[in-house]
Order: sequence, then structure tokens, then C-alpha cells
Amino acid sequence: MRSRFRFLSLLSRLGKDKPAGSPRLLARLLRDEEGSYLVVTAVALPVLLGGAALATEGALTFYNHRTVQSAADSAAYSAAIAYSIDSTANITAQAQAIVASYGFTVGTGNHQANVVATVDTTTYSPQTAIDVVVTRPQLPVISSIWVRNPFNVSGRAKALISGGPGGGSGNCILSLASTGTGIDLQGNPSINAPGCGVFSNSTSSTGNGSIHLQGNASITAGSVGAAGTVSVGGSANIGPPPNGYTSGNNPVINPYSGITLPTPASPCTFTDKVANNGETLNPGTYCSSKADKNPALEIKGASVTMNPGTYIFNGGSFNVVSGGSLTGIGVTLVFTDNTPPRYDYKQSKAMDIHANAQMNLQAPAAGATLGIAGMLILGDNAMPTTTEFNFWSNSSTTLGGGTSGVIYVPKGIFGWGGGPIVSGGCTQMIAYKVTLQGNAIFNNSGCDLSGGGGGGGVKPIGNVVTLVK
Repeated sequence: MRSRFRFLSLLSRLGKDKPAGSPRLLARLLRDEEGSYLVVTAVALPVLLGGAALATEGALTFYNHRTVQSAADSAAYSAAIAYSIDSTANITAQAQAIVASYGFTVGTGNHQANVVATVDTTTYSPQTAIDVVVTRPQLPVISSIWVRNPFNVSGRAKALISGGPGGGSGNCILSLASTGTGIDLQGNPSINAPGCGVFSNSTSSTGNGSIHLQGNASITAGSVGAAGTVSVGGSANIGPPPNGYTSGNNPVINPYSGITLPTPASPCTFTDKVANNGETLNPGTYCSSKADKNPALEIKGASVTMNPGTYIFNGGSFNVVSGGSLTGIGVTLVFTDNTPPRYDYKQSKAMDIHANAQMNLQAPAAGATLGIAGMLILGDNAMPTTTEFNFWSNSSTTLGGGTSGVIYVPKGIFGWGGGPIVSGGCTQMIAYKVTLQGNAIFNNSGCDLSGGGGGGGVKPIGNVVTLVK
């Protein structure tokens, strides 16, 4: 009823209002809210469409920026690894390949990614960084109403290489075995390498795992890691805390995998050589005439000296018997066998240093013209994985000394016990397996591999690269 009276009241007002020109009618029109949303919508529609366009374009730009930045990060990291292994590496090509793997077309046109990679030796001096900038022009889509020219979406990343320019401290002990226990310490041996790392590529998680410590064995290193598990028993320890160790990591790249060993001389320079007291040895190819591959060179006397250069043991082992003593400064020992049956060494030993033997070997320094710079012991990659390099000395046995030196036996078992010492400015050991027993000591004061690939041919193991920007 009330609604009906209201309707009649409105009808009764018809014809009673003042003419259209009346100021009161204009005022009423301004106060009337009926249909106002149409006006507001009409006015706001361009703004709303513009906002939607801006949001869509912004979201697309943000997505593209994230993708470009991710590509730049990966490219910088990969290029830094390549440079840390070889300072002559084409880091631009390396970075471009990584960017292309993200689905970008590398180039300078629209929708193409322009990749610039440079070596930065000043920002983090004395350390080196690889700087990668990835720029990709983006054509406007919805925002082309206001913006017609393409705008750049870019990402930039810096990867820092630990150590000197082109190099990093990296690891100084690396086991290349993919299964079983790669690094095994038992008794009272110690690895003291606070400036570098210890790593095993074995993925073993059963038995003694990838790295095994027992007794009073200890490892003090900048880092300790394994692709498998780490087993620490008895009173053994890995430190310093809180670093400890990591497990389940990706295997470390072998930086020496492409190395080419020198070719043995034919005929051999020396055969079945025995060195007695006070004798001086010269570089050359040493061979064994025996079918069971007896020693090609045996040190029996005291005060035997090796002149600088490369000593190739082809088809026989190298022995230092009890009571023998040997000094070799600037020498490289190469173990190979190009005469079938290959590596049929007596008792599978390529190198055998007996108890109470004394030996001091140092690799050729950087720039040396005799020997292979930085290389102390090299083993052929074709060796059986049972080939042994043994240092079972209870006396003074020192490898490395005050210079950089690489022990590289990728298919050999490098083991030492008793009291031998492996020490030096940057002694690296890369072997199929590494074993320490007794009171054996491995000391490493750290590696400063300045110059890319390192002084004396030494290369970083593990490619210590960190994204810093």
C-alpha cells in the first residue's frame, strides 16, 4: 500500500515542476545518481585498459628478466669454470652456449640474446671474476599503443674464481674412483690442508662409503666432500668445525683428463738400471728386460741424485729399497707401457718405496725448460685400476717440497704408510684411490694458481667458483 501511494505521489508531481531551464532542475540533475556508473565507466575505461596493458606487459617483462638473469648466472658460472681450468679458454663461446641452452637465440637482432663475457681482474683483486651481461630486446605488445620501439631486458652476473687470476685453490686430493672407498685413512695418518679441499668421486653409500676414516686419522681441510657417504669411526675426526664434511655432492671434474704423456724413446735409454752410492741419474726412458716387469730403475745406494728432466718408466717399475736415498729437484716421473702385455708390473707395483728409504722429489717450477712444469708423477690412463704407487717408508720421504707439484695417476692406487710426508706449496694428488696408513702425513700450505691454469701447469681441482653478483 505504501509503495502504491509513493507511485501516485510521483505521478502527481508531473507537470508541476518548473520549466527545463530552471536552476533547480539542473541542481536536481547533478544530485541524481541514476545512471552515474555509466558515466564513471566511460571515463575510467581507457585508464583501466591502460592499467591492464601495463600489468600484462610488466608481468611479461618480469618473466623475461628472470629468465635472462638465470641464463646470465649460469653462463658466468660455466665460463668461470672454463677459465679456471684454462685461461686461454673462449669464455664468450662458453657463455653463449649456456645462454642458448635456455632457449634463446644468440645474436644482436630483436628477440635475440646478445652475450658479452669479460675477465674482471680489478673489482675483487687479487682474485679474478668473470663478468657476463646478457641483453635481449623485447618488442612491446599491448603497450605498443604508447611505446613503439623495443626496449632491452638484461641480466648481469659475476662469478668469482678463488685464488689468483685465472685459478682457484680448489681441492688438493681427489679420488677418481666412481665406486668403492675412494679415500681411506687408517691408523694415525693426517691430512693437513686448510687452504684446499679433499674430495672423493665415488658414489658408494655402503660399507665404508666414499671416504673412510678409522683409528686416530684426521683431516683438516678447507673442505671435505664426497659424491657418496663419509664414514668416520674410532677417534678419527674431520675438521675444523663447523665445516666438517658434505656428502651426496656431484662428482668433481678431472682437470687433467686431456693430458698427453710424452712418448717413450725406442730403443730405451736405460734398461734394468741399478743406482748405487753417490750415483747421478739422467733423464730418459727406463725399461725392464724381464718378462715379469721387474724394476726398470732401482735405487740401492745412498745419496743418489736425479738431474732435472723427464724420467719415463716404460715397461717396468721404479723402486727405492730400504737404506737407499734419492734427491730429485725439477724432475717429472712418467709411468707408461707401450709394449704388450700392458702394465704387468711385478706384484702390480709401478712405484715402490720401501721402509727406511729416503727420498726428496720436487717438480719442475713454472717456466722450467726441463721436465714438465708442475708435474711430479704422471701415470698412463690405460693402467689397470689395481696398479699401485706405494710409499711404505718409515723414514724421511718428501714429495713436493717448496714448489708446486702434481701427482696424477688416474688409474693407480696411491698409498703411503709409516712416516712419509707429502708436502709442498701446492701439492696435488689425483688418483683412482688414495690410502693413508700408519703415521703418514699430507701437508699442503695452499695453492695460489695465479695466471690461469696455475704456475707450473697446476690446475684447480673442483673449480672453486662462486656467484657474487
